Amino acid sequence: MALKLHKKKPQATVSAEAKQQGETVAEEQEQEDVTLPEDHSTQAAGEGPWCEVGMDISYTHNSGNYTSMKVGVTLKVPCLYAEVDETYDLVKEWLDTRMNELVEEITSEDE
Repeated sequence: MALKLHKKKPQATVSAEAKQQGETVAEEQEQEDVTLPEDHSTQAAGEGPWCEVGMDISYTHNSGNYTSMKVGVTLKVPCLYAEVDETYDLVKEWLDTRMNELVEEITSEDE
């Protein structure tokens, strides 16, 4: 029987957790597909060994009075081994952009 390998689609996980006096009062997590540039190897056929670049990023915002909000984003992107550095840069830029949006969203709620 032949083994057939399937490339995974890039996916991100976005999570949020609200705490009050050290106890979690709300928690949320969602998954979303990520669209990569057309020239990225997951979109086009490529030869060579496959690997995955993954990264997590999180931020905890202190709202005062023993209340905090933590947001996190995880992204994993399959790529050819020869494109690991390029994929790392792509993942880092995507996560930085998404995290800045989330931080803006939770810090604007304090105003």
